[in-house]
Amino acid sequence: MKQMKTKRQLELEPRPTKLEVLREIDKRGGLDHHKKYKNDLYLLEKGVRGEERLLHYLEANGAPHWTVFRNVWLDYYGEFECDVLLVTHLGVHAFEVKNYSGKLELLNNQCLRNGQVISHNPFSQTQKSTTNLQEILNQRPQSPHVQGVLSFVGINNHVELHDTVSGIDVNMLNELQSYLRKLTRIERSHFNVPINLEAILTTLEPFEIGRPSKERVIPSEIKKNVRQGICCSDCNSFEAKLTKKYLVCPCGLYEPREEAIVRTICEYGVIYHQRNLTTTTLTDFFDGEVSKSTVFRHLNKHFERIGFYNNTQYTNLGDPFRKIKSTFELKGVKYKRI
Repeated sequence: MKQMKTKRQLELEPRPTKLEVLREIDKRGGLDHHKKYKNDLYLLEKGVRGEERLLHYLEANGAPHWTVFRNVWLDYYGEFECDVLLVTHLGVHAFEVKNYSGKLELLNNQCLRNGQVISHNPFSQTQKSTTNLQEILNQRPQSPHVQGVLSFVGINNHVELHDTVSGIDVNMLNELQSYLRKLTRIERSHFNVPINLEAILTTLEPFEIGRPSKERVIPSEIKKNVRQGICCSDCNSFEAKLTKKYLVCPCGLYEPREEAIVRTICEYGVIYHQRNLTTTTLTDFFDGEVSKSTVFRHLNKHFERIGFYNNTQYTNLGDPFRKIKSTFELKGVKYKRI
């Protein structure tokens, strides 16, 4: 199985996701007094864990030629998201992934979670997004069949269906392996011409928006509350001390000095991804732990320079350090002493 990104997703890559920005702000205490955004972070983290759990099952039980796209946002008489879009030789499977805990019931067209009615109905949501995706793909000749799949991947989740659910498949985590293996068996028993993946992407392209248009913008005042300085990359403690060779944390982590400085620059770059990097703003962000000349030296070594003299800035990569660490040619090994 291979994972791919659409053209629109690749265009948006230089911009960090809302989850990545919230992670960096929260690590520095910026969400401590903002319950709404703290809850956003919790829900986004939970959703990502659910999708990664599904991807693990796809990788373990799918076919090598299967192609997967994540978080595809489309607009067709309303915006909707395909959490995981699986393209096989026989068709397209649009997975809606729910990482719930507790008991979920569908009764008289209402969803109840642990006995309480909830406003969100994942069954009708999956039915609607499946219909919309099928109608988009019907605009090309010999359109592939779209099968909607609602997967409940929560470990402590139980689902009871008192109503009939039509048009989509519904499965639990303990059913996912057999469901995916069934797909591979059905595929092997057919000798159809494989689906044209490029044709599918071309058809989707005019409708793809990349991200929801009404995604809540993180207020600038929240970013002003982030704690400055260098924190530990393992436990996020600000008690870590910068020595001549390492950032040493009481948790036992020894991170090479240069790596810790570059990582912190990248953390700033995610939080303030709309800005280019400057020596002055980064020196302030290091809160006196790193000199201005040291910041200047690392910016010149690792980041692209824009302008000269008083107007000198540097390109903000806008990506979390873990994504782009390999591009920096950093020396030294990070290790932990117990």
